[in-house]
Amino acid sequence: PSLPDFAALVMTSTNGAFAFALVVLMLGLVSVDNVPTNAQQECLSGVGENDSTLLAVLGVLSHAPQQRLRDAWRRHILPVASPDIAVRFVMRGFGVPTHVNLEAKTHGDVILLRANSSLPRGTGPLISLRLWYSCALSAFPQAAYVGKADDDTFVHLPSISRQLQALPPDTPTYWGNFECYHWNMTR
Repeated sequence: PSLPDFAALVMTSTNGAFAFALVVLMLGLVSVDNVPTNAQQECLSGVGENDSTLLAVLGVLSHAPQQRLRDAWRRHILPVASPDIAVRFVMRGFGVPTHVNLEAKTHGDVILLRANSSLPRGTGPLISLRLWYSCALSAFPQAAYVGKADDDTFVHLPSISRQLQALPPDTPTYWGNFECYHWNMTR
């Protein structure tokens, strides 16, 4: 997909959901030839919540070796989470170790995406992000906001909920901490 196609996918959906975190990507630099483009195909496993009061869904991007970070989220962040924000740990699902499938079954908070878990660091996270936004829009159609966090960040979900609730309805929103990267294309 082109950058405008990706931006349109991330920023809005047919039900008016807007992303509250967005990384601007140069998708021309990332090969997504083997990545499905139909949003219904993006989620390998994990289910959405059928709750019309869901304000937002937060995908916490992770990978198999980071179970200690996911467990820390479960101990310290999720117990004080706002009920109007669904939190899911998001990983590329093809080729994940058996313990990840067991973790997903045990906790019910893991979404596996249709992508190879061993993609290199240069492309894997970008593909995960693109697939997560597509997956979230199809798996959580009732959520007004779709977001992304990394598993090594601290997120105070009650504050996020209050701030999102204070926004006027149907306001396009680009919210959070952002980093910009520059690629030197002359090498």
